[in-house]
Amino acid sequence: MRVHPSVLSCRQRVWHGLGSVWMAVPLLLALAVALALGTWYEARYGTPAVQRTVYRSSWFFLLRLFLAINLAVAALRRWPWRRHHAGFVMVHAGIISILTGGLLGAYGGVQGELVIPERDTGDRLQLEERLLIVHQPNPGVSQAFPTAFEARARQREPNAVFLMRSDDRTYRLLVDRYLPNAMTEETVVPAPDGGPAVRLEAGWGDRRQSVWLWARDPERFVATWGPLHLGFFEALTVEAQAGLTRPPAARSPAERGTLVLTFPWGPPHRIPVAEALGRATPLAGTPYAVTIQRYFPDLAITSEGVVNRSEEPRNPAVVYTIADDRTTDTQIAVARAPQFAEAHGITLRAPVRVTYEAPWVDPPLPPNLLGILRGPTGRLEGIVTDERAFLIQRQPIAVGQRLTHPRLGVTIQLAQVHERAAIHVSYRAGATNEVRQPVLRVQVSDGAGDATAVWLPEGTSRTVAVDDGHPLLLEYRRRQHPLPFAVTLLDFRKRTYPGTTTAASFESEVELTDPARGVTMRRLISMNNPLRYRGYTLFQASYSETPVETTVLSVRRDPGVPCVYAGFLTVIAGLITMFYWRPTR
Repeated sequence: MRVHPSVLSCRQRVWHGLGSVWMAVPLLLALAVALALGTWYEARYGTPAVQRTVYRSSWFFLLRLFLAINLAVAALRRWPWRRHHAGFVMVHAGIISILTGGLLGAYGGVQGELVIPERDTGDRLQLEERLLIVHQPNPGVSQAFPTAFEARARQREPNAVFLMRSDDRTYRLLVDRYLPNAMTEETVVPAPDGGPAVRLEAGWGDRRQSVWLWARDPERFVATWGPLHLGFFEALTVEAQAGLTRPPAARSPAERGTLVLTFPWGPPHRIPVAEALGRATPLAGTPYAVTIQRYFPDLAITSEGVVNRSEEPRNPAVVYTIADDRTTDTQIAVARAPQFAEAHGITLRAPVRVTYEAPWVDPPLPPNLLGILRGPTGRLEGIVTDERAFLIQRQPIAVGQRLTHPRLGVTIQLAQVHERAAIHVSYRAGATNEVRQPVLRVQVSDGAGDATAVWLPEGTSRTVAVDDGHPLLLEYRRRQHPLPFAVTLLDFRKRTYPGTTTAASFESEVELTDPARGVTMRRLISMNNPLRYRGYTLFQASYSETPVETTVLSVRRDPGVPCVYAGFLTVIAGLITMFYWRPTR
């Protein structure tokens, strides 16, 4: 079958056009403009927005695809290749490999965060993609709706509609407000079902702070301000009020506990501290004798050495000596820290494990406290504790009166009192459109009545009662990706610049467990020392300032990395080859 010359000419023009410089130059210019746009967009709206709008968009994919086609056709047009074509072909093949690796990483890779509190385990990544999840407990229906509001972070009123069908009813969810960087505003309002609340105005030098405290809220009854604790406590009975501010109680010698010594042979030796204090006690069946040198009810290790802070057994410890004819060891055993010796690198020359069993009490009030105590009759008192959490001042207080901590020089004023109050939370747009603390407002209706509005910050859930009487649970969170292994944070360490609280470096000691392969390993992850396992790379990204030290690991799996590295090496080899063959032609 013969092809008409005009058809052949058309095919040749298309073939030459796909591999021509006239196509390559506009593609390269368009790619440069797209990268510049992506850099600007990321600086303005953040990484999630630029990923959706630019780097993972269909038009950016087509741009890279056409560039790869242009390079491939340009190389194939010179077929059959000769010796002097080697460098040219290698450069084009290397760039195609780099583009292929980028596509594999963008569409086949995984990138997210692993947030792990200390002594906790994580095995699910938090991805950048957000989901609006709707649960209906009865009849147990759930549906997840992917959202892409971060790609249009400047659009504050998306008016996106999601429909959830359950049995014979359809629920309509209208997202009418989206705040990428929401600022939280709390307003205290009287509420019949609320709890007692006070507002304290604290002053320290030229610093001022106003804080609301709720006596019955386990997360809002105490606030920390530097070395100071601000608190609002409630005693519902006279006995509870007396116990909350009790003085140090006298302790009997029997409460000093027992020192337990365990050798590899024989039963453990239990030595009562009160009876053995100051005298040597032989350990039957061993060549050793133990002497309890000193008992500390409330041990503290300071710059001046080991001291006893009080007679309350808050941190009981003993100093003991274990000796035989040749060796003598003197060490400390702490009841609240059984691993005290191991943590401080202490080893005994005697083959024995030593633990100290003793009761302890926690102080009823925080140390360095300026607080308000509400009695069973509603009477308010101002209370002050010292650095050992002992009550040093207690007096009636009314609105407008002040209370001063004698050692810290901080003064508080009781500004407002509510017998029953609650917090009304509202949100407003932040100064930037960068996606930091996204919040949605969702209007929920079943089509039969008025819609119910609810605010959903990322990582939270809310229950909404609709007109048909069936509540819905709404959740707004990131999509999760299961890992083939689990990571346990054993210890998080942060080093600061001298004299500041600014972190100079931070690192995480983790244990990785892979039950499927029977692998358990311990590694130290720092900013320049990632952990690589099964194609995943775990970087030390950040940390969270919470009561429990929490690490934030950035986790990435990129199947395109080998193609990218191979492409760069091929391009370099091709350039060297081009320079080599040019003088010999």
